[in-house]
Amino acid sequence: MKDMTTEIALQDNSIAKQEIVQLISNNISAIPLIAEHIKISEDLVSALISELVEEGVLKGTISQDGLRFYRSDIKMPTILEESIEEPQKDSSMLMIPKAIVITGISLFIAGQIFVRIFEVGTSLRDTAAGLVFLGLIAIFGGLFTFTKFEAKN
Repeated sequence: MKDMTTEIALQDNSIAKQEIVQLISNNISAIPLIAEHIKISEDLVSALISELVEEGVLKGTISQDGLRFYRSDIKMPTILEESIEEPQKDSSMLMIPKAIVITGISLFIAGQIFVRIFEVGTSLRDTAAGLVFLGLIAIFGGLFTFTKFEAKN
């Protein structure tokens, strides 16, 4: 009678081993999940995995806490190193931001001159103040465009 129970236990272990190999090949590495799926204890799963590693069926190690099996036969994908070419800083591409900044500076200076010269007429003075603010906006816009160009490169 004992031989029959050991034979059934060996058959159950071989079935469990096959299921463990199948689950691990499907990238399930958590021993509690494997035990839950096969409906056996975690200790028995760890023992069966250790046997499978000794037999050479599985390659890997069980973590120190005994909760995971880490395969060592996984092939890492090869990453091709692409040569990153730095775009050449073309001086013609910097002309637009420079032109915007120069225009903004000239509008700012012109607005300052008109504010100082035309102190009597309020409408001209308001127009000159508008030129000053328009010049400031153009200066900041040109600097912003220049930094965006530098950031891309």
